[in-house]
Amino acid sequence: GVSIANNPPFTVVSISELMDEYGNTINDRVRLGDELLDVNGIRALDIPPGQLAQRIAGPAGTTVALRFLDPGTMRVFTIQALRHLPFNNNNPRSPPMPSGVGPTNLMSSYHSAQSPQRPPSREGITLLS
Repeated sequence: GVSIANNPPFTVVSISELMDEYGNTINDRVRLGDELLDVNGIRALDIPPGQLAQRIAGPAGTTVALRFLDPGTMRVFTIQALRHLPFNNNNPRSPPMPSGVGPTNLMSSYHSAQSPQRPPSREGITLLS
């Protein structure tokens, strides 16, 4: 999964067990410091903070389209991530969702694995795992 910072610019702060729609590990497609721009075509900045995780997370076995910006290269890319683990936001009223991505669960499908990883810029919420 992926952990995303709680506040804009919604940067990736950790990556582990991120999977594509076929269950293949795609940790190398997203880098620390990449900025989440869109979730399923909706601008991340337009999603209320409390709903970002819910938009990314969802029923296990489904996918989510995540669009990122690599601030080092200004490259924009989209991944399809598999929601494969329950999400836990320490909120008893939250529905079970995939974990591993900061505020929500992430799936990926494309990013250069040759770019170096950047250090995280702030604490985040685990979304997909």
